[in-house]
Amino acid sequence: MSSAVEDQVATNGATVVLDGAQGVILGYRRRTAHAFHAAMTLVTAGLWAPVWILSSLRPGEERIRLSVDAWGHVWATPVASP
Repeated sequence: MSSAVEDQVATNGATVVLDGAQGVILGYRRRTAHAFHAAMTLVTAGLWAPVWILSSLRPGEERIRLSVDAWGHVWATPVASP
């Protein structure tokens, strides 16, 4: 299990949110698509700018739980983000 967690942290930029008895919860930060928002701001003559600002200030996070079954297989299941 620890090697799977280390792999996700090292290669995918995950952060460990919780290390509990039922598994490890990892968080992945959602990146803001600045090129898309810039294009939308230009197309809408600036009306899209507030949406861009809000999405940059609060990018969000996706979470998964890594757990190990009886045979040693590591499973990833989605977890609701706060």
